[in-house]
Amino acid sequence: MIRKIILVALVCCIAGVTSAQTYSEKLGFPKSAKVLILHVDDGGMSWDSNQGVIQAMEKGVANSVSVMMPCPWVPGFVHYLKEHPKVDAGLHLTLTSEWKDYRWDPLSGKNTTPGLVDSEGALWASVEDVVKNAKGLNS
Repeated sequence: MIRKIILVALVCCIAGVTSAQTYSEKLGFPKSAKVLILHVDDGGMSWDSNQGVIQAMEKGVANSVSVMMPCPWVPGFVHYLKEHPKVDAGLHLTLTSEWKDYRWDPLSGKNTTPGLVDSEGALWASVEDVVKNAKGLNS
């Protein structure tokens, strides 16, 4: 009985693999196409980073971007995304703010999530600090 179940599961898996679309096909390319996706990280971090992302996307250097949500220039980049709805953009969520002189706060606010901020009120500088200090919302 166990062998029959394993055999049926194996046949189902093989059938599923052979009939499923490849990632190339899901992106609109032929099944056997080799596709390179160039992704730009940290959109919204600064005016300059936004300009770099926009140029990379519009000149065909990059295919996708992630927007780092707690950063100060996110609203400017969101305006661009609204004007260019076909841009492949995702969210870059972060719990750290590692630069000494360029920091950001949690989206939920300093008072709402005190375990996510350091003595300056910015997100912790390292993952280790987050692990050591973060607390639940009701803690």
